[in-house]
Amino acid sequence: ADKKLIYSNFVANPHPATGQYHFHNMDRVIAHRANFSFALSMSSTRVNNYEDLFGDANTKGYFQGDGMTYLYVGSTDTQFVNGYWPSVDIYHLTGTTTEQGTVSTPSATDQSFVGGVEVQDGSGYPAYGAAAFSLHPVLKTGTSTLYGKKSYFMFKDEVVCLGAGITAGSANEIHTTVENRAMGTAASTATLWVNGTSTSRTLGSANTLTNPTNCAIEGVGGYHFFDNPGNLQVAFQQSSGTWGAIHPGDSDTNSYTNNYLKLYFNHGARPTNATYAYALLPAMSPAAVAGYGRNPQTTIITNTTSVQAAK
Repeated sequence: ADKKLIYSNFVANPHPATGQYHFHNMDRVIAHRANFSFALSMSSTRVNNYEDLFGDANTKGYFQGDGMTYLYVGSTDTQFVNGYWPSVDIYHLTGTTTEQGTVSTPSATDQSFVGGVEVQDGSGYPAYGAAAFSLHPVLKTGTSTLYGKKSYFMFKDEVVCLGAGITAGSANEIHTTVENRAMGTAASTATLWVNGTSTSRTLGSANTLTNPTNCAIEGVGGYHFFDNPGNLQVAFQQSSGTWGAIHPGDSDTNSYTNNYLKLYFNHGARPTNATYAYALLPAMSPAAVAGYGRNPQTTIITNTTSVQAAK
């Protein structure tokens, strides 16, 4: 009877119920909450890191399965439309840890560790969750020396992202992207709140943030950093591209441009057991993000290659 009622309610209002959804056959996870949705794309020995549809589409989806996260806030969220895919910097897809200058192939990795857990609330429905996977990209040429452990803890109002054991042996820098938000093209400056203070970022600028506890973007939410990292970069940069570049033969020949506000950890070249720890605070105002920074609701219990845990 309960299932019939759930189905009837869905038919009357076709909108998924809030909760936690794990698609284990796809290495995909969705955390759907009252005021945001968060999706996670992983890969393994069973699932390719991306699909290029026989070389005809998504030909530059190189790092989508390397931990890309998709954050949606509100019904008017337009992050992934308006030319996002043709113009986005593929080396800074949100949530990914990537080796700059390399190109991955659409293939399963040699890492079998991937998965997650749904946690029920008092109603008996999955309401929260955790997921994790072992990173080792498959390159089109050569063998990747990049390894890492990435995990995600999806609570009610926040998503905690942990990385550990980030190690690589090449001369290319390794970056973990916290945010790469399309800001349109109307303005040559963007506002980023840092530790509760409004700062203006000029198009083309790139800087290292000093002792960042939290950042916020109005209308999007915030980002809390648990260990005041010294390698967090902020950049406001313009990027352009065409559909034909990622979908050969596409009839749309227009060039699409967006100004992107980026936050990413620069682990440098040849990192050994590098880590990161941050929380996404979706839909929170800059003032609320600053308040969270003064009294974080989450504690990182441990963040190692053996155990990653948050409370």
